[in-house]
Amino acid sequence: MLMRRWILVGIVVLMLIFIGCGTPTVFINEEYPLTTTVRVIDLTGYNGAINWLPLRPYERPRIEILKKVSGTDIEAMHQFIEKICIEDYGTNSAVVLHAVQPRKEQGIISSSVQFIVYASPDWIREFYAQTSNGSINIEAAFKGYLSLRTSNGRIRIFAGEGEVDVQTSNGRIELGKVRLTDSSTLRTTNGRIGGKVALPAFGRFLFESTNGSINLEMPYSTTGVFELKTSNGNIRFSLGQIYVNKKGHAFVDLGSHSIVEIKTTNGSISVSPIGEDEFFK
Repeated sequence: MLMRRWILVGIVVLMLIFIGCGTPTVFINEEYPLTTTVRVIDLTGYNGAINWLPLRPYERPRIEILKKVSGTDIEAMHQFIEKICIEDYGTNSAVVLHAVQPRKEQGIISSSVQFIVYASPDWIREFYAQTSNGSINIEAAFKGYLSLRTSNGRIRIFAGEGEVDVQTSNGRIELGKVRLTDSSTLRTTNGRIGGKVALPAFGRFLFESTNGSINLEMPYSTTGVFELKTSNGNIRFSLGQIYVNKKGHAFVDLGSHSIVEIKTTNGSISVSPIGEDEFFK
């Protein structure tokens, strides 16, 4: 059921009159207020980014929703943008918003829905984001579970701790300083995976790319059973007292019960140490 909690900010028509600068665009910016009772956010957009930004002091928690339509017929564009529906399946503790893309009509070139979330990670326990042809950026220091899906877009997680399930095609995965606390998966098709990550002593962890390198930094004391595999690339591994430099396949047992798979087809793999103080400062 659609819960009517929208605040319409405005409708603006942008008509670029310079030759070659672009096509006319109509957009609507809507605002969805959040309360501190919300523990789950689940967003589905299309052809646009999804961003979770830190909530600054005295800033109200909210989700901003930007709908865009580009085309050649201004009247048709206005009519089309009103047909872009945001279905609301939320409850008091969960916000579930799914954008529905209308069938393309004459005079319409493209449309998109983008979400920007302003919410404190102290009260969001689960965050789901799904889009196409757009990036996903988690700039808030999350504390819980992330499920992120996009096609043709980059995924960036700046910092936080918890369990992650991340998948993209034609885009890289970038990690700031992320402490994984349970089994997690990070997978891309055409893109690199890189960043700083800490692992617990239990769980299964997969870092996988098809056409891209995987470059990870982990605390020096990281333990686990590592399987590293690439078809066309070099493997460099240096943690604890173990150093590996070879091609193809490597198996490293550093103790504990965690299983870590790092795989790519066309790319190199590197796992290098980072100091505990540097990672968690």
